[in-house]
Amino acid sequence: MKKKIILGMSGGVDSSVCALLLKQSGWDVTGLMLLLQPPSPTREEAMEDACAAAQRVGIPLQFADLHQTFRETVMQNFIDEYQNGCTPNPCVFCNPTIKFASLLDFAKENGLDAIATGHYVRSERDTAGRVRILRHSSHKDQSYFLSYLTEEQAQRAVFPLAPYTKPQVRAIAAENGLPCAEKRDSQEVCFIPDGDYASFLTTTGGLTAEPGDFLDAQGKVLGRHRGTLHYTLGQRRGLEIALGERVYVKALDPKNNTVTLCREEERYITDLTVSHPHWIYGEPPREPFSALVKIRSAARPTPAEITPLSNSLWRVTLAQRQTTAAPGQTAAFYDGDLLLGGARIL
Repeated sequence: MKKKIILGMSGGVDSSVCALLLKQSGWDVTGLMLLLQPPSPTREEAMEDACAAAQRVGIPLQFADLHQTFRETVMQNFIDEYQNGCTPNPCVFCNPTIKFASLLDFAKENGLDAIATGHYVRSERDTAGRVRILRHSSHKDQSYFLSYLTEEQAQRAVFPLAPYTKPQVRAIAAENGLPCAEKRDSQEVCFIPDGDYASFLTTTGGLTAEPGDFLDAQGKVLGRHRGTLHYTLGQRRGLEIALGERVYVKALDPKNNTVTLCREEERYITDLTVSHPHWIYGEPPREPFSALVKIRSAARPTPAEITPLSNSLWRVTLAQRQTTAAPGQTAAFYDGDLLLGGARIL
């Protein structure tokens, strides 16, 4: 009897090719499209694309309207984090709480064997038979975004794109007549497709962007800003202040409505503190240990020494300096290519 699997489908090329690869590998595949946004022409188009792909591959496709749950969890968390001067990563939050959780619930309710997504990561089984998530070999690696998966989610997950690069995936789609072969990738946060965070935070989030002071590291007023919602740590462009040299956002203080700027040489760190570490396989270590650490999705993993300060706080000492880590982002931990887990940067 064929093993049964539920695949998260979005209407994009990655999940569509996953459907094809899984079916070719002998799986009994069902597609599930999670509708995370309210009804709109964009949502309808994505549904049509997913239906076309499912029909082409020859699998059933179901829909789950989760837009209200998504609004109350992922979107609200995004708003709350920005209100507190942090820079959230909604994908890291969404994967374990919405996407993988929904797929796993569906699998359990319908007696399916596994769940699948179109993430660019690798997986393997260790000698005990446990699934281990590994970094993808290409620059498209998305393991960082899975650093908060539960152990159960990781153990039931299948990643069909593990052996492929993005160009290869597009080629497979074209060779097999999938209508999404040339569909553009989404480059922004899914619920802010135009990338205008400040507009989203004010219109949807109900936040206000009050002008305030730009400060230097000593607290000297350098000029006026448009409201802390318009800025993120490390930002250089769009500051609209001329100081005769490059400056970057070093800190945000929504309570006092200030934005601290710094020079190039002041934007680097070698130490940071993280909270509430999450380990995908078992419990987080209680003793100091070494690991590779990514403090943002596009960063290279950096060797580090990690010292537990308490059950919920760790000190991370980087072997190589990095640009300022944004509070609210995730530090992902690796043993070589093996994803161990993650923690929230303070």
